[in-house]
Amino acid sequence: MDRHRAHRERCGREQTARSMFKHLGGFVLALLLLCGTLSPSTTRPPQAHADTIPDIGARASGTCYIENTWMIGSQSYFIVSNFTGDLAGAQPVSPLECLDHTAAEPTNTPATFEATVTAVNVQEGWVEYFVRITPPGVTDGHTIVNGALAGYQHVGGTVRVKREFVGGIELQKRSADTTLSDNNTCYSLQGATYGVYRDKACTALATTITTNADGRAQTGLVLVAGTYYVKETAAPAGYALDETVYPVVVAAGQTASVETADLPQSNPLDLVVDKVDAETSLHLPLGSASLEGAEYTLRFFGGHYSTVEAAEASGEALRTWILKTDANGHVALNEAHKVSGDDFYTDTEGRNVLPLGTMLVQETKAPEGYLLDDTVQVVPITGEGTAASVNTYHKPTHAEHVKRGDFEFVKADGATMERLARVPFLVTSTTTGEQHVIVTDENGFVSTAADWNPHSAHTNANDAALIAPSSNNSSAQEHSYKVDEALLDPAAGVWFGRTAEGDEAPVDDSLGALPYDHYTVEELPCTTTSGYELVRFELTISRNEHTIDLGTVDNEPHPPIILDTTATSLEGGKEVDGGEETKTRDTVQYDGARVGETYTLKGQLICATETTQEDYDAGAYSPLAQSEATFIADKTTGEQQLSFTVDTSNHAGHDIVTVEKLYRVNDDGSLPDDPVATHEDLTYEGQTVQVTEPPAPAEPPAKPAQPVATKTGDTLAHFWWVPLVLAGAAAGIILALRFGRKVTSTLHKQRR
Repeated sequence: MDRHRAHRERCGREQTARSMFKHLGGFVLALLLLCGTLSPSTTRPPQAHADTIPDIGARASGTCYIENTWMIGSQSYFIVSNFTGDLAGAQPVSPLECLDHTAAEPTNTPATFEATVTAVNVQEGWVEYFVRITPPGVTDGHTIVNGALAGYQHVGGTVRVKREFVGGIELQKRSADTTLSDNNTCYSLQGATYGVYRDKACTALATTITTNADGRAQTGLVLVAGTYYVKETAAPAGYALDETVYPVVVAAGQTASVETADLPQSNPLDLVVDKVDAETSLHLPLGSASLEGAEYTLRFFGGHYSTVEAAEASGEALRTWILKTDANGHVALNEAHKVSGDDFYTDTEGRNVLPLGTMLVQETKAPEGYLLDDTVQVVPITGEGTAASVNTYHKPTHAEHVKRGDFEFVKADGATMERLARVPFLVTSTTTGEQHVIVTDENGFVSTAADWNPHSAHTNANDAALIAPSSNNSSAQEHSYKVDEALLDPAAGVWFGRTAEGDEAPVDDSLGALPYDHYTVEELPCTTTSGYELVRFELTISRNEHTIDLGTVDNEPHPPIILDTTATSLEGGKEVDGGEETKTRDTVQYDGARVGETYTLKGQLICATETTQEDYDAGAYSPLAQSEATFIADKTTGEQQLSFTVDTSNHAGHDIVTVEKLYRVNDDGSLPDDPVATHEDLTYEGQTVQVTEPPAPAEPPAKPAQPVATKTGDTLAHFWWVPLVLAGAAAGIILALRFGRKVTSTLHKQRR
């Protein structure tokens, strides 16, 4: 009875309270809404992580606390807090209200609840529940006491729980070209940084991840489900930055996978070694040496090493090649220059490249004429920038010294072995054409070595004494030069350093004067060797720092010049007509001339019938005609022609003969007194032409004889033919004499 009395009293009080709230309800509700009592609490509820998105109709249960209550009209409203379980942090969408009218209103009491999912918004991150709250002493829904349900009301309504439905991203990075990056410490997958963005333009950053040594990176389950965009912001060591934007869909409670690939940086290149001549620093050899054919061994190591020892200590080279130089001294990373070795590295465009690392470069075979330099050069290839291609391989320039040497000899008279001083010689490179003059000293000795005459002492000063061949003797090949002997200096140094293109190597007294080459040495004409055969010989410089001792170079007297002649008519016959002005030609062959010398050939036409050899030798004659020709000998043998015009009217039946004298022209253009060769045999058939008799004038025809009557006793009339017989006999004698002379001349020719 006491329990029911208490209940009635409580119900009375509640009725009174309803009446009060009825009048104040509108004001209170407005005040609560303004104060935020019916909105989420001022402190943000904790974010709940969900493994899955709940389905509509899914159920949840837990406890809560019913706080205050009020009335608006006939409707009761409640403030409920401290939801537990899946509804932790729940806030009413609208005020929770009484579900059991007439039952008592519960206040300030814990309660339990049952909830059902009615709506889910993944993007906005919330779940709505219809919640039914059961306070202690709740009505059974049918027991009526004093016209009202016995017990407390159920409270119900819609609440919203803030859910951040989250997932994660796992990124796996790899190398886009493992042939470049494998076994190479210059490349690392660790340290790549990626931004995870909420927008495709990659401006709204959600989070940042960094790869580990395996190329993995994870966000963890911290990303609200949705679409994200992943982009690399910093590449790891050795790799190019990947500009690709990777879209990723993140599902709640799941980890989305992303695979990325970075291109290893590499150095596209053609030339890997540049060989030059050490003296000129040019891609041009000296002498007959060559920059082509040198071989270099290149060893590539996958790591950065500053010394040869450190690179070799790291293990075997990843790849090795033997490459050769071309004619310009270039070594290229291609098949044309490859002698042997591994395949070349190539990039995705098919270009030959070098990965990042260290290259050891060593010459293992010198080209012809050069000295081997087997120094090992360390060439790094390092990363730079963010692009796949770098330009950090700086090809080594390998300057190599050509082999240089010298020669020496003594100049002497071949007959007496007297040493000959101040004799000039012209030394010429057969490859480049460079030539210089050297001169014997007072002891007939000459040397190109710097320890005899320093190369730098009046270098090539003797070249000033050289007088070049005249332009009208461009075909002369040997001994065509002359010298101004007053300018010769036996103490002047000599130096060969010109390339085929005309570039000059600086003079260096520590080296031989002549680079690797074949040379001609020509004795030049001078006073000392006048009348001697000039010497010409060849030599080859092939050993470095070696002086060739040529011993004694001697002279022999110059052999005499031999002349031979052939005289003819202009038509080439051996007869000319007598009784008129006629022309003859004399062809003179010579053998033994000095090339480059100027000669004058003089000839005379003499009547051999009227002049004896003794008369000619004594000068007791008068020439019928004279002729001469001046020429420069371009070879030791040759021929010249002389032409003569002669009046033969007084020399019918005579032999006319040509005689010749050959003079070597002096430097001043004058002729010496004595010729260097003659041909003066008046009986020599080859230089003889015969003058024939002029034809006899035609006789007028005889008148016909008149018949004469013969008289008895007139004896003379029978001898009219006697004069005719005598005339015929005389003509026969003349013809016989002429025929006999011709036969004699023919026999004479045959005997000769």
